[in-house]
Amino acid sequence: MIQEAYRKDEPTVQVCLRGDVFVIDLITKTGSGQRTGEHITLSRNWMVSSTDQAGIPLPGNWEPMAAP
Repeated sequence: MIQEAYRKDEPTVQVCLRGDVFVIDLITKTGSGQRTGEHITLSRNWMVSSTDQAGIPLPGNWEPMAAP
């Protein structure tokens, strides 16, 4: 959901996380819980194995997603 909003250049997105609805600001990469007021910082981590620099291989039964 966050990645989809990022691809569409949307400035914010709402996501359910830990029993709260967070408003995520994709420009500042921060979010805040509507109920709790909790603040979070987003970071994007690429999963790369030492043997495959392109990333973690997907299961064989998965099919590629269509481009948006």
